[in-house]
Amino acid sequence: MSEKLRLQEPIRSPLETPRLITPLPYRSGTSFLAWAIVNNNQPVPDVFSKMTKIAASGRLGQNAMMMTGAPIKLTQADAADVADLYNRCSDYFLLQDGAAPTLDDARELFSDVPPEKSAHNQAVLGWKGPGGLYAIAAILRDYPRDGTWYLGFMIVDAAQRGRGVGRSIYSTVESWAAARGATEIRLAVLEANEAAERFWRSLGFIEYRRVGPDTFKMRSHRRIELSRRLSGATVEGSNK
Repeated sequence: MSEKLRLQEPIRSPLETPRLITPLPYRSGTSFLAWAIVNNNQPVPDVFSKMTKIAASGRLGQNAMMMTGAPIKLTQADAADVADLYNRCSDYFLLQDGAAPTLDDARELFSDVPPEKSAHNQAVLGWKGPGGLYAIAAILRDYPRDGTWYLGFMIVDAAQRGRGVGRSIYSTVESWAAARGATEIRLAVLEANEAAERFWRSLGFIEYRRVGPDTFKMRSHRRIELSRRLSGATVEGSNK
């Protein structure tokens, strides 16, 4: 899971965090995705066919491809389902906040964007199975600059972890963003969330900077902002 700033290649020496120069990561530490306009509860076009190609390439297991399928666009009307998934992922919220997630946390997902952006610049995608919602990815386009897509939040049901589901969802996200002009994916992870940091680094993300500490309900955290260049683009200010 990424941290929303609110969520990985060998660890590199972090940059000194610039003072009041670069926008802070948004959200607490999870990942965001690509942008698409779809009707609520309608499949996002072309996603499943892309996943089929990825699975055929051997990068993902067939079971993971079948599990992820095509996402749907979630809205405030789905807040109760989001809250139910949050409760099944309470380990993350206890780590981040020191408190169990609430319905208000689920509602906030749909409006928690930087001051210079609007909720219309964000898409909240969900993956559903027979047991209900099992994964979410919240996506913000062109933040903090054009071409950078911020994966502000990505979470997978604890019961589905370790099956390649998270990797398959991210692969869908990256392909989707790149097709819509993304040249960089950025996200943030809590320093305390070592498992999440390892996950993102394993997908080719490298450290951009460290920020904080910042307060999350009952806890305080520093966050690691991570970046992945797409199509050979250069990330300004990175430590590579």
